[in-house]
Amino acid sequence: MVSFYADRVLHKQGFAPSSFAGTTAVETAAIDRLGFNTAFIIFDNAAATGEPSAVAITMTFADGADTSPATAVTFAVNPAVVNALAAGCAMYTVDLSKFNRYFKMVATPAFTEGTDPAVIGACAIVLADSYIDPASGTAVVPLKKV
Repeated sequence: MVSFYADRVLHKQGFAPSSFAGTTAVETAAIDRLGFNTAFIIFDNAAATGEPSAVAITMTFADGADTSPATAVTFAVNPAVVNALAAGCAMYTVDLSKFNRYFKMVATPAFTEGTDPAVIGACAIVLADSYIDPASGTAVVPLKKV
């Protein structure tokens, strides 16, 4: 049943499209994960400009008990690095079950060569696998073909 599932996911803005340069990190705001055990991190990027020979975007996470998450999260396996030489979309599935209530993601680019390289990226975060009904009393209307 689509509405049953749709009532139990929540979209959060990670960060709006941003210009990455050098090694300047871009981070999300603190995200309250109360009631959710899974996050889907969806990172879109355009191709880098300035002819760099490599553009790697590394993602790290921090969590905490309040709205200023600062404790670095260590994963059993490190998230794959995004290669931004070409346009692409990467999705990460994050098990939040051992996270504190708040978390944030930090995207840090590393450019090799090129002049003034920049890449435009956006990050969407979808919280899922809820153990608390987050949409209780609300109506979710799925789009469907007529």
